[in-house]
Amino acid sequence: MMKRLINLMPFLASFIGVVCAASLGSAQDAGSGDVSPEQAMHQRVEEGRKAWLADVELFGNYTYTRTRFLSEEEALNEDSSEGVVVLAARGFIAKKGGAYRFRIAYGDPPNTLDGAESALRVIDQAANEKFEIVVGPDSESPGQVIGWLASREEASIDLEINALVNMNTPFCLSFDPISETMWDFNLDEAISMETLDNGHVVLTFKGEALRPRRYDGGTYATFIKEAFVDTSGEYPQIVQTIVSAFQLDEPTPFWTRRVTVKEWKDSGGISVPSVIRSVDGPARIGGEPQNYWFVSEWKSEDLGDRLPSDEDFAIKLDP
Repeated sequence: MMKRLINLMPFLASFIGVVCAASLGSAQDAGSGDVSPEQAMHQRVEEGRKAWLADVELFGNYTYTRTRFLSEEEALNEDSSEGVVVLAARGFIAKKGGAYRFRIAYGDPPNTLDGAESALRVIDQAANEKFEIVVGPDSESPGQVIGWLASREEASIDLEINALVNMNTPFCLSFDPISETMWDFNLDEAISMETLDNGHVVLTFKGEALRPRRYDGGTYATFIKEAFVDTSGEYPQIVQTIVSAFQLDEPTPFWTRRVTVKEWKDSGGISVPSVIRSVDGPARIGGEPQNYWFVSEWKSEDLGDRLPSDEDFAIKLDP
């Protein structure tokens, strides 16, 4: 029987929305006012990213794997077979105007990328500009399914489920700004800008934030983020981001995350990332003394093959 936090009758919900697309902002004259060249470029990239997010329409099935390695060298080696898969998932993603849908089926590796969904845990999330719905497993009652329906402006969706959904989607579809790091901390200002030989622009952000800890209540850390952006097209393409976290006054980072778009595809005339690889670490699992490096890969082979239909945004809740 479906467990409900609110009165959800069996229904077919379709979420289709339209938002007005903002135009790609042009870089401001570096000599005007108090706007620095790096701030002008930061503003241009943010406006372009938001315009891309508003304009893009896509549908694609995807797989997601997260693999642990014993060293950074092994994790960075894309041909390495030394890793152990710790999480595998599959699903599909749809985006049209202000409407989106993410579906994820996950379970114990390695039998999660094929076979029947009946043995997996499934999360389904859909939204338009006004409402958001999530259906997924109830962590307090194994075997039960729970549903949320709320206004999109309300922070009423379970954070753990939302985190899993966000983890399994392309980072460029995130509503977070380009200056986002970890632990909901955004670096507000770009401190430097560099143009590489290939024409890509590197924006560097820096700031301090309270780093949450499970036991000691939090410690302050310094973050540096580098965003590599291709600004040659109608929309900026964020091709790579590197976030490094430092203990205060320490020159060596205690943690790094490198996210790279490996492949792009066309969807309705707009380029979308189809393969994204992330390497992060070092980190420990539970009480293990060994530090690990982790590789996450999000991959869609049919992304852009067709545009989304109305049915792609519908979630059916069984009685």
